[in-house]
Amino acid sequence: MEQKNPDMDIKCIALDLDGTTLMDANRLSDANRDALLRVLDRGVEVVVASGRPRHSLPESVTGIDGVNYAITSNGSEVYDLRSGECLKRAILDERAVDLIMREGGKYDVAVEVFIEGQAYCSLSFFEDPTAYGVPAEYRHYITSTRIPQEDIDGFIRGHLGEYGNIDFIVKDVAVGTAIRKEFREYGEMVYVTSSTDSRVEFGTVDSGKNKALKFVTDHLKIEREQVAAFGNADNDAEMLQFAGVGIAVADSSLRCLKAADYVTRACREDGVAWAIDNILML
Repeated sequence: MEQKNPDMDIKCIALDLDGTTLMDANRLSDANRDALLRVLDRGVEVVVASGRPRHSLPESVTGIDGVNYAITSNGSEVYDLRSGECLKRAILDERAVDLIMREGGKYDVAVEVFIEGQAYCSLSFFEDPTAYGVPAEYRHYITSTRIPQEDIDGFIRGHLGEYGNIDFIVKDVAVGTAIRKEFREYGEMVYVTSSTDSRVEFGTVDSGKNKALKFVTDHLKIEREQVAAFGNADNDAEMLQFAGVGIAVADSSLRCLKAADYVTRACREDGVAWAIDNILML
């Protein structure tokens, strides 16, 4: 007889990628892969829930048969991975863009913008991502998934109405803290979150992984109590609170840890696989 936690009836698992499920920019460990294959075989939906844009998602996860949906760009877009169709897209309006660029222009930041799943970035960030806090092992990920723009401000102004995310990348984490603090008063105009201390990530008020996950579970007719969500960063906290079972890896941000119902092992200790075995008992 299968061992199962009698208090849980999990039908969907939402997975953050970087710092939660992946060992590096693209690698899924054998233990995590085996755990995902096992839950998929039992009919559990596995949904990617990432801050990455669509074309930056790793094949090691999206290529698994049965992983059918991806929440991307912090919930600004939701994709059906089988058909490639974008099921939900939230676009920043001109007023929000003006606010972000005006206030952000006060600081020394590199900028990224995501358009239909593709990332475009400041040339300075593309040429030296490690100067902006990107670990050396992620350098190739940045240079292979971003299209650099010498005039990123002009590029953004020239593509109004086409993107749902603008990200600032800072060299000094104190600058990121200052930007986040400044934007607290603009919560009715723009959604602000972070996946790392060196990033400030902006989207529409309709974005957020939690709202996108609700969209997916409504689409699948799955109750929130039947959802388990995994994360490690501030941009995962609301998703963990939304899910019936929120699980943070041990090396998560404080906000994410506070939002979680359970804490599993660290990312590099196969925390996802351990939680599937020992918390969800799937």
